[in-house]
Amino acid sequence: MSKNISDNARVCGNARVSDNARVSGDAWVSGDAWVSGDAWVSDNARVSGNALVSDNAQVHGNALVSGNARVSGDADISSNNDWFSFTYGGQTITGYRSRNVDGYELNIDGMSVDRADIPSINVVNLVNELIGKFDKLEIKNNIP
Repeated sequence: MSKNISDNARVCGNARVSDNARVSGDAWVSGDAWVSGDAWVSDNARVSGNALVSDNAQVHGNALVSGNARVSGDADISSNNDWFSFTYGGQTITGYRSRNVDGYELNIDGMSVDRADIPSINVVNLVNELIGKFDKLEIKNNIP
C-alpha cells in the first residue's frame, strides 16, 4: 500500500493520489477522481467521478464529493451540507466550506472566483442561499 493510503482506505478505478495527499480511515477515492497537493480524505468520506480535491483541502466525516467538483484551498468538508456543485452555461460552479476568513470558497471550472465573478444575478442568489446552508466551522485558536 502506498505511503499516502493508510488504514482501510481504498483508491480504485482510475483514481489517483499524488504529491503529499493522503487517504485514510475508511475513505474511498474512485472513478477518475484525483486527490493531490496536501489534501486529506479521511473517515468515511468518498471522492468519486471526475472530482478533484487539492491544495490543503480536507474531506472527512461522511461527505461525498463527486461529479466535476473542484475542491481546493482550505476547504473543510465534513458532510454533504458543506459543499455544492452545479453546471450553469456549460461551466461547473463549486462552492464549499473553508477554513479561510470568509468561511467559504468558490470556483468556476476549478478557477477561484468571487461572487462578483458569477455571470448571473439568479446564480449569485442561488450561491448565496447554498452558502447560507453550510454547517458553521469553528476555527480553534491554538495560541497559548
